[in-house]
Amino acid sequence: MGLASKSPLRAGIDVAWAVEARPNKLYGSAIAHAYHLESVVAQWPRIVVGDGALDYLKDYAKKGDNSLSAQYRRLISEICLSMLMVDIDGNHSVDYLGQNYTNATKATLNQSAKDLAILYIEEQISHWGQQGNEKLVERYKNVQAYFIGS
Repeated sequence: MGLASKSPLRAGIDVAWAVEARPNKLYGSAIAHAYHLESVVAQWPRIVVGDGALDYLKDYAKKGDNSLSAQYRRLISEICLSMLMVDIDGNHSVDYLGQNYTNATKATLNQSAKDLAILYIEEQISHWGQQGNEKLVERYKNVQAYFIGS
């Protein structure tokens, strides 16, 4: 939806320690990891998932007893893991066009929104190509490949 509305979004999700030093003021490794994923790793519009989050989900997907709460944690972890993909650069990211994401969130990107997103991506490739910014052209081509492949 961000691309369709010409507001591309990139983000990073990770799990690490943090502390709320004051109300709504979070400090710690979790913030640093998420910031690094968003500002350095993501590079193009996508949501990158860090190793801490992956390890956390994988751990919960396989551990626990047969209690109802453990079964629930395993199920939710498995669902979350099924909504991820290994992206073109080897990093894990949310596969928001994938069937598992659609099934789990009941969200669908209708064809009109998908067409608008693709149009925006093509506009960005053209614009940045004319500006001679090959780095941004390459990044939007990565997004384009994801949309075409999905």
